[in-house]
Amino acid sequence: MIYELTTLTAMAGMHKDVINALQAAATTCPPELVAAWATEVGAVNDVLLLRRYDDKQATNAATEFKPGTKHWLSEVLPLTQDVQIKHFRMMPGLPHPAPGKLGAIHELRSYVYRPGMLDELLATWKEPLARRVQVSPAPMLMYSIDARALRFIHLWVYDSYEQRLAIRAGEVAKGSWPPPGGRARWLSQHNALLAPLSFSPLA
Repeated sequence: MIYELTTLTAMAGMHKDVINALQAAATTCPPELVAAWATEVGAVNDVLLLRRYDDKQATNAATEFKPGTKHWLSEVLPLTQDVQIKHFRMMPGLPHPAPGKLGAIHELRSYVYRPGMLDELLATWKEPLARRVQVSPAPMLMYSIDARALRFIHLWVYDSYEQRLAIRAGEVAKGSWPPPGGRARWLSQHNALLAPLSFSPLA
């Protein structure tokens, strides 16, 4: 299963227009809609959309912007400053994200690792992650498949910001989190707090 994460940066004053146009586009384009968010804390005016399709559908997925052809985002693009489309696979052994209401706080963490570190990354995350998801759900942990550097993104869900702080502090104090060796591997980190949009299956 391939996951497509589209990040759209709205033009000034066009944030709501982008969301409305994106809802119409995403709900009519064939790949399955998994989630949609707006950034609450992080890059201002960003809207994120997560879709998925199986490997057979991948060859027919409309991801390339070609002159003279209609793209599934054609009605949205005039309202944006920038659009980034990246492709991922889920971390092996984890269930795929399912529709449902999980919590009020969605935290998306994105790490860029040195190229060639995927096997080591997956190995060192396996056991710490199995313990960590017992205390806070992580419906999405994915690694990039279309970039030279390895991008690893993970979504954590909490009932409140206070719960987030308490859980993270508790896991760090126990020494069970974060997974070992990260500082020697990653090149950059980015964090954002997201609000699920009204049409998002995952909320």
